[in-house]
Amino acid sequence: MTFLSLVFVLLTGCPTKTTDTSDTPVDTGPDINPWSNAAQDWATLVPPEGKTWSYRNPTTFQEYAAVIGAPMTIDEVAYTSFLIGDFTDTWSYRYALYLDFTTPWQIGYKELDYYDLYTEEPTTFYRFETPVAIALTDVENTPATVTGSAFGGPGGLIDVSVTSTLVDLDATTSVPIGDVPNCRQYHHEITIGGAEPVPLDVWLSPQYGMVRTTNFIGDVQWELASTGG
Repeated sequence: MTFLSLVFVLLTGCPTKTTDTSDTPVDTGPDINPWSNAAQDWATLVPPEGKTWSYRNPTTFQEYAAVIGAPMTIDEVAYTSFLIGDFTDTWSYRYALYLDFTTPWQIGYKELDYYDLYTEEPTTFYRFETPVAIALTDVENTPATVTGSAFGGPGGLIDVSVTSTLVDLDATTSVPIGDVPNCRQYHHEITIGGAEPVPLDVWLSPQYGMVRTTNFIGDVQWELASTGG
């Protein structure tokens, strides 16, 4: 498992389950600006505690669940655990992200773990010296860049740079749960260790968080299939 693959998870979420692909629009409630709530922050863009969301890859139809687990303490700081996959079954690929939601409208990535088939301990992990914080800008076509250093995986420190640009302030995207309006589409350019930037796009909904992403060649990577678990 490469660091690039983990970055896909970092920015995009996880694969999913096939469900009804109805074109019925998702009910978003009253006709108001869904992003106007100043109290809302990144913590609302992941599954609520005790809830399971599922995503799918429309090409491979791989299925994974996404849940919030028990807090993880790293360097005496408690981080939110975002678990992807079935951690009760070692016969599966699993991912764990340890996140910092203390700053409104910002998500800090402290550690990314990947579990291979049949393994009880992470096969690969990357821990950032300081959480890499990706801000949720609301200014269109204005790139914002964050940088950080991580260690783990094959060993040693590796520099990471992510440039995020809001390219659509009010997009509607179609996923298995229906047509999701009021999305913000972000384009990311990810540079790892001085290599050529890798492009990734992600659509965020104020109601469901990450609903759709593309991979580095522009194909749909993951799409939201269920929020009812």
